[in-house]
Amino acid sequence: MLMLMLIFTACSSSKEKLNEQIAKTEKEISQQYDTVKMRQLVELYQEYVQEFPKDSLSGEYLFRSGSLNMTLGKGADASPRPDFFQEVRGRGVRRLRR
Repeated sequence: MLMLMLIFTACSSSKEKLNEQIAKTEKEISQQYDTVKMRQLVELYQEYVQEFPKDSLSGEYLFRSGSLNMTLGKGADASPRPDFFQEVRGRGVRRLRR
């Protein structure tokens, strides 16, 4: 039981840290247009989606990643690999398909 609690805490902690990094970088970009920070944010979004594919935020972060890639002129990188949507089952992805 203790082991399961430790694993859950580690995963939650990792998710929270990544969300905090994302929020901080989003705030920095909103205050000053910075393509380097935008690229970092795309990487953070993609890391979140890879680490937590079934989380409801994954769909939203995938959308934001694509949007930023389009802004950065990297349209080819805006869409995920073809099988990605089969893996992501979070509510966020269902919202995007409507």
